[in-house]
Amino acid sequence: MKKNKLLYLPTLLVLAAIVFEMSSDLYLPSMPEMALYFSVPDHKIVLTISLYMVAFSVMGLVGGSLSDHFGRRPVYLCGLAIFALASLGSLLATTIETLILFRLFQGMGAGISYVISTAMIKDSYSDEQCSKLFSIMGMAIAISPTVAPILGSYISSYWGWQMNFTLISITAFFIWGISQLFIIETLQQEQRQDLNLRKSFKTYGFLFTNLSVIGNSFISGMTYGSLWAWITLAPFYFIDTLKFNTQDYAVYAAIGPASYMVGALLNQKLVSHLGVDKMLRIGLTITVIGSIILNIVSYSYAQSIICIVIALIVFCVGLAPVFSNSATRSLNVPASQLGAASAVLALVEMVLAGIYSYLVGWFNKGTLYPATITMLLSSIGCVALYWLIRQNKKYQSNEVKSS
Repeated sequence: MKKNKLLYLPTLLVLAAIVFEMSSDLYLPSMPEMALYFSVPDHKIVLTISLYMVAFSVMGLVGGSLSDHFGRRPVYLCGLAIFALASLGSLLATTIETLILFRLFQGMGAGISYVISTAMIKDSYSDEQCSKLFSIMGMAIAISPTVAPILGSYISSYWGWQMNFTLISITAFFIWGISQLFIIETLQQEQRQDLNLRKSFKTYGFLFTNLSVIGNSFISGMTYGSLWAWITLAPFYFIDTLKFNTQDYAVYAAIGPASYMVGALLNQKLVSHLGVDKMLRIGLTITVIGSIILNIVSYSYAQSIICIVIALIVFCVGLAPVFSNSATRSLNVPASQLGAASAVLALVEMVLAGIYSYLVGWFNKGTLYPATITMLLSSIGCVALYWLIRQNKKYQSNEVKSS
């Protein structure tokens, strides 16, 4: 029976991860409509995205430690329950403050369960199997920003924006229910660890002061944040300024994530031949060029959708090698610190994405400028940070041969 349940484990974990991602992506095209419904400025609606990301990242730090002590299954199911109940609360929210609060709880539940899902796979499978499963999970999550806005746009057009939250709520409770039946404990009693806060703080203190770890985490986070700056602002520009309907906008919304996936496939093919650092430099160069073109286009040809799309494609293709290879460099730590370094990376990525999303929403005046300027400054900042890391002798002495 346990062996049969083990077969269901990766499927359930991947499904849950997709729902966590879709809980934000699904209602992106509906944000202008939601701002009108609640009679609030755009940046208040964007807070429902930003605070979800921050809560997700912070609880990811907590969830791993709790599961090491109490076991994977109970903490994972607790996170799912919090997410499901918060999804229902989001659906029933009658004020923007209530919606923001429940989205915060959604992020907390998702953060707990997501970080534990990777640990459960690592507990249960060989390294080769883990690599394949993580690739599948990554591809499934990457597809969500492409498919979910299109699905969400049709849902909101026919049934209103609330139906997106209805779908998430039903799916969340369904996954929680079947997880109760089929998710097994993967961490045996003798493998569990005592809660040692002092040791954890010491490890995190070292990682946050390590230039290679924190510097590359910031490069990855600024890259991820740039993508979310565009994803957050684009619906307001296309729908409110250019008067696109939600279905037409959703097609354009898929271009950025789809271009990113193309860049990811190219990186996968080339990194073994060119090395991590060279691919990182190539990606940084492309993002700088793409962001410059995007700013020129947004100022000079703001109504030319084709020009905007071409510039966006260039930028997003470059994002993938930057994101992937800076993340790889940030995890060049001893095996005993790998879990903590992964948590630091996730924290920086999600917090910066949340901050970027909120800032572009705050400065939104019906143009693309807040997003395109953010993307340009971040690209230049990433280049400067990469140069600073490369000048560090300690980093150079520790870098792997493939660079």
